[in-house]
Amino acid sequence: PVFVEANGDLFPYVLDYHRNRKVHIPYTVSRAAVLQEARKLGLDLELTDIIQDASPLAEQLSFMSTTIAQQRDSLLQEQQGIQVQLNLQRCNMLSNMISLCFLQKFQKVIGSQDK
Repeated sequence: PVFVEANGDLFPYVLDYHRNRKVHIPYTVSRAAVLQEARKLGLDLELTDIIQDASPLAEQLSFMSTTIAQQRDSLLQEQQGIQVQLNLQRCNMLSNMISLCFLQKFQKVIGSQDK
């Protein structure tokens, strides 16, 4: 038997590094702890060699952030569409008011010529 002075919980991850030159750890394991344990055992392990699973909460937050951003973009597009419609209605109303004013003045002019 070979005795190795190491943290029994972290040692399997150190063995992973020997096999694959990468360490895959769950989100419940500290990257810093694995790095420290590897260095105690004389390995030149870097943080970039450790691949950590995302926590379910992080995945949910990422999904929620994406969903919120998509909804925000959709609402902005809808708001822009409403603004365009509102501007068109304003233009139509202004056009109608100008036409009405013109017709009223025209009627006055014609009415004054008839007298």
